[in-house]
Amino acid sequence: MKPVDVDDLYELAPLQQGILWHCLATADPGVYVITLTYGFKGRLDRAALDRAWQKTMDRNPVLRTSFHWEDLKKPLQVVHHSRDLRCEAVDWRDQEEGGQRERLATFVEADRRRGFRLDRRRSCASP
Repeated sequence: MKPVDVDDLYELAPLQQGILWHCLATADPGVYVITLTYGFKGRLDRAALDRAWQKTMDRNPVLRTSFHWEDLKKPLQVVHHSRDLRCEAVDWRDQEEGGQRERLATFVEADRRRGFRLDRRRSCASP
């Protein structure tokens, strides 16, 4: 019987296994972290944005997948039934444009260095 929160289990494809082992062996936790940033003009409805991202996660199993390898014969990807979106919001409107760009660059680099925990969901961060 599957745990209640699990929709499916899959063995990793060979490429996924290679990426997993590389992530575990490297000293750079952000080696596979790619950050995309977008700007919005006008008033942002934060609640609507959060709902849209939650629906995106609900509809796309890959966004609800974690990877597990410890104490297993073969690593597995676990597709969770549901995951709640957890986002962090920061407001830099009081900063000049140059200061905003500098803070964003610092934020993105710190996020990359933080890396990605493959065995649990990751919260998003939205400056």
